Amino acid sequence: IPLDADINEVKSLIDSLHPKDTEHSLIKIGSQSDGGYLIPDDLFGVKSCFSPGVSDNSNFENELSKKYNIKSFLCDNSVDSPSINNKAFVFDKLHLDVVNTTNTIRFEDWFEKYNDKSTSNILQMDIEGNEYKCILDTPVEVFKNFRILIVEFHDFDLLFNNFHLNMMSSVFKKLLNHFEILHLHPNNCCGTFEHNNIKIPKVIEFTFINKNRLKSDNYPLVKSFKNSLDFKNLTHKKELNWESFK
Repeated sequence: IPLDADINEVKSLIDSLHPKDTEHSLIKIGSQSDGGYLIPDDLFGVKSCFSPGVSDNSNFENELSKKYNIKSFLCDNSVDSPSINNKAFVFDKLHLDVVNTTNTIRFEDWFEKYNDKSTSNILQMDIEGNEYKCILDTPVEVFKNFRILIVEFHDFDLLFNNFHLNMMSSVFKKLLNHFEILHLHPNNCCGTFEHNNIKIPKVIEFTFINKNRLKSDNYPLVKSFKNSLDFKNLTHKKELNWESFK
């Protein structure tokens, strides 16, 4: 894949992804390592979590159920059921995609299948690179029904390719019109990629909050990407150094 993207445009996108320091403190939900996420302490009134990408870990959704009485709708065609048996889980053996088939479903259609007119939902999306096309395919009106988004974005090593940079920029512009980034955590599964003195983790977990949950539209940038609640996803691999994200 050619590294033909304009470096100034790459830097501009990276700059736009710097988390903001808002009035919401962060809490850790789920596993200590992989399957755990930092989210804003703003769960009162949240009814449902939509969680595409299940694999073998549902600790996040399980804790939402046990501590906060939040039900979860899960989908993943690679497994037959979640790893945890919980009556608050509703599971579909389907992958998210941009068409509806016997094995796939569009995010908008899956959400409409279960949402009960609530505008206070959580999205926890980890779909191995399909997040870009699914987010672009989904009307922004659907995302407005979510208070919190946790999305694991993959393939940042493709950021330096012009086609992929344009696609990624479109995805983040769409989300940042209505959401603020609160936290980034690099997944140490896949290392970093460096080009033109820019080094970036290949996989990053993002936490967003709906701007309608904020008291201001002008927040300072966080002083440090690192949070004391962060823990490396894979315990046998070295943690990634956020100081390289520049």
